[in-house]
Amino acid sequence: MLAEGIREAYEDLFRVNRSAHEMSAADVKNKMETLSEGSFTDRVLTQMAGTFINLVKEADFSAAPTPDAKPDTAPPPIQPDFPPAPSANGQPIGTPSPFGSLAYNINIQLPESRDPAVYNAIFKALREHFR
Repeated sequence: MLAEGIREAYEDLFRVNRSAHEMSAADVKNKMETLSEGSFTDRVLTQMAGTFINLVKEADFSAAPTPDAKPDTAPPPIQPDFPPAPSANGQPIGTPSPFGSLAYNINIQLPESRDPAVYNAIFKALREHFR
């Protein structure tokens, strides 16, 4: 049961190497770095690989992996218990994901200037590119 859960949780790693559970910690770390496209620090990758290796030690991988069982019917959609996010005009823009809404925070450092044309040009460019 644990081996099946590990195969599912580390699906990307097992897709790259079907015998990922037999890899060394260094190899697991290198594959994770490649799979994450270098988005984690060395320390985080070391800890991720360590977690994988310790889980593998406790699991029995002697049984063949079970094929993905596709249910005949899809489970009912998760209904969020929060209202849809309103758009700029106050109307709902759609049903949010059950995992929350996606938000982008854009920070702009404006240059020091007494000339309003500088700010007008910046805000005009923003308006054109973020429609």
